[in-house]
Amino acid sequence: MANSEEAPRDTRRVDVRIYPKLEIREGGTVAAHAVHFGLKHGNLSADYPTDYMFIAPEGWRFYEFQLAGRTWPGVSVFPEDSDFEVAFGDPDRKTVVMTDHCGTYYPHFYQLVLENIATGELATTDPSADNGDRD
Repeated sequence: MANSEEAPRDTRRVDVRIYPKLEIREGGTVAAHAVHFGLKHGNLSADYPTDYMFIAPEGWRFYEFQLAGRTWPGVSVFPEDSDFEVAFGDPDRKTVVMTDHCGTYYPHFYQLVLENIATGELATTDPSADNGDRD
């Protein structure tokens, strides 16, 4: 029953925050932004089917990107498996809904990419952001 449509289901809001940072490029510093979510590094542990709703901060939207031969709607999950479904939650790409069906329990890693609506600047998470699930 754990993966059936009748199983209990949880919905969780995941706040996404964007902070200024410096990057080193060509021997100098460049102002940029970094994406953080959950308790900085994710913390998205679930024991039963859960819908996570990632919410972009004001002035930003989720950015569709290519990674590992697949198109991702603002959030990627690795290792990729059938436990997760990821889709934009609205036409303006202000939300992404990630469903965890909880069929397997091991650490997954997430990559979030957002776009500044006014400038087109892209910001991303550190790709080591994970759920720490049953390490």
